[in-house]
Amino acid sequence: PGDDGSAGQAAVYDMRYSTSPINEFNWNDAHAVPSEPTPHPAGSSEIMIVGGLQASRLYYFAIKAADEIPNWSDLSNVPSAETAEIPPDETPPSAVDDLAAPESDFDQVLLTWTETGDDGTSGTASSFELRMADFLLNEDNWPDATIVAGVPAPSGPFAHHEMWVRNLDESSRYFFGIKVIDESGNASTLSNVVDVTTPASPDTVPPPTIVDLRGTPFSAHELDLEWTAPGDGPDGDIPVEVYEIRVQTSPLGGNPVPEDGAFLIIPVQSLLGPGDLETRHIEGLSASTTYYCSVRSRDAAGNWSESSNEVSVTTLDEPPPPPPQGDETPPAPISDLAASEIGIDFATLTWTATGDDADEGTADHYELRMSSDPLTEDNWEEALLLETGDPQSAGAQETLRVEGLESGATYYFALQAYDLAENPSGLSNLLSVETDVVLDEVGPFAVTDLAVIDSTETSLSLRWTTPADTFPEGAVGSEQVVEYELRYALDSLDVQNWELATIAPAPEPREPGEEVDWTISDLDPGQTYGIALRSRDLSGNWSELSNILVAWTQVHVEDPPPPPPPDESAPGPVTDVSLSIIDSWSGRLGWTATGDDGTSGQAASYRIRRLAGTEEFPPDPDLPGAWDNAVALSVRIEPAPSGETETFSVTGLSPGWFYSFGIVAVDEAGNPGPVVWSAIAQTPYVEDAF
Repeated sequence: PGDDGSAGQAAVYDMRYSTSPINEFNWNDAHAVPSEPTPHPAGSSEIMIVGGLQASRLYYFAIKAADEIPNWSDLSNVPSAETAEIPPDETPPSAVDDLAAPESDFDQVLLTWTETGDDGTSGTASSFELRMADFLLNEDNWPDATIVAGVPAPSGPFAHHEMWVRNLDESSRYFFGIKVIDESGNASTLSNVVDVTTPASPDTVPPPTIVDLRGTPFSAHELDLEWTAPGDGPDGDIPVEVYEIRVQTSPLGGNPVPEDGAFLIIPVQSLLGPGDLETRHIEGLSASTTYYCSVRSRDAAGNWSESSNEVSVTTLDEPPPPPPQGDETPPAPISDLAASEIGIDFATLTWTATGDDADEGTADHYELRMSSDPLTEDNWEEALLLETGDPQSAGAQETLRVEGLESGATYYFALQAYDLAENPSGLSNLLSVETDVVLDEVGPFAVTDLAVIDSTETSLSLRWTTPADTFPEGAVGSEQVVEYELRYALDSLDVQNWELATIAPAPEPREPGEEVDWTISDLDPGQTYGIALRSRDLSGNWSELSNILVAWTQVHVEDPPPPPPPDESAPGPVTDVSLSIIDSWSGRLGWTATGDDGTSGQAASYRIRRLAGTEEFPPDPDLPGAWDNAVALSVRIEPAPSGETETFSVTGLSPGWFYSFGIVAVDEAGNPGPVVWSAIAQTPYVEDAF
């Protein structure tokens, strides 16, 4: 418009909009549009974009012009327009790739992860979906996993989250995965899957109380105690760690705390197992005195048992004084000194006791000496004097265990007997003993940081730190390992299926502590692999398995073929379905392949599901809904032509359970054939290792 009518140039515009038609009466109620353009000369075309409106809504617009006075024009025509709809959100969040479990206890696991975004890694997502299962998670079995409650809400890209998953079972294996959900319900792909095994709960149960403690006097100053070694643990088959013996001259009353006049004897850890007879020799006592004795045991967790039954033992009277002087008949020399048992650091010596006068009576004491050189009369006094017990009567069998020897060394022993008059016998026969050599029977340390650093469609690049060997003092060995054994298996790998896993080429070991990068090649695209390794030392001892690594090769992506014509003919049933049990954890299915359409052609894929049960509640494939309630397996085999034999390995079974597997052939159009079930078979039990 112009300044005066349609001539000249106006000074200013006032544009307004409303969701209802605009007129002079409601003009002041309409919304003013900010920043209108400066009017051009009369007759010029004007354009203005109005922003800040709502989507999918009808708006009415009107405008007035004014001159410099200002004189305002009448209301313009009132056009209307509807804003467009907001396009739907079809972009899902990015997947979490650093889900981890840095801590775990016997009934809980700490999970951590880094948040992605609403669209890829931008924006804030709406929620997380965390699931867990006792099987390896993937996109196919994700709906079968258990949803974990109490997951924190998203707070923004790259935010760190952590939460404890509680009320888990001890000594149990769990798999965890997470997905990110946006406000439109778009879900990310599955995160990396975390594999966690909870430890056993702490031991708070003490060993059983010893109830058969017995005591006998040995001499005027010594007594012997014996009892049956108790067993710790649920099955009573674990040796206890240490005993605490209490001896005093007044009744103990079952109180484990020593009182005045009592003393404790704490021997070294016993090597005897549950049910074996334990014996202890107590010295330094008073003659003709009654002593009250009890014993208790402690397990490896530090739990003390109750005190045993209390026994009383009276030491013998003092022996009679030595015979009068004038005895000139020495003991006879010992001629059968021998070693009945030799170890790496000990030798057990035996001989026949001589007498006081030749072969009659009882000698007073022995003089047993040891040297690294052959013993003679000339070097007898320089040899090491060993402590022995009091001689027994002539003809009795004597035994002495000499400890603290060096492994692989030669020692010489000889013996003299003395009577009360200090008359010495002649030297015994000379005994030569060579102790056993210390053997290295301990494997290297296990690798604990095996990790994936890269992957392709057909390879996985690994990294780990070279472990060191450990060997006992005195053994021949080296800290450097000499060989690796690297294995992989589809889906998962553990101690039970280690020997069935594929052996991969492995590098020559480096110095302990050095980092190793190594690539496993010739793998299949889009597969999940369980990977582990172990190392061997110079003595042939293998380490424990490394941490078990679960990794995926990249998926091979090709352009999709043109769609086939509609196929409404389903495959026929597979035949001859059989289930062979391999061991307590795995088996093998076999069947005859069917076709694409009936029994002709070649099917596109198989669907395999598993029914499991116990002897009390066995699986029943004939029940209605058996297929729908069965557990779907991940099947990655290409069906053979109709009539050929097919096999498929099944793992992750449980010892002593009953199983039946159903198989359905599916053609390329997704038409499923009928379900065919295998006969029910049971996995063997595994004996309790504890």
